[in-house]
Amino acid sequence: MDRRSFVTSVLLSAGILAVTVGAAIALPAAAPRDHLVPEGNGNIETVWWRRRVYRRHVRRVYRRRWRRWRRW
Repeated sequence: MDRRSFVTSVLLSAGILAVTVGAAIALPAAAPRDHLVPEGNGNIETVWWRRRVYRRHVRRVYRRRWRRWRRW
């Protein structure tokens, strides 16, 4: 094996390794985070992560209504 083919093979293997590592880093970040969401039966009151979002929304709505009503 001469020097040119050796350098070519080293560069090719380094490139393949870089692409593989880059894909391993980038793909989990782009994938949906279903594994982070706990399982539940879909009911808002039993699933803590949905309940938080839902209650935050409800708080905002009631706060707006209270501000409007208070102005009169």
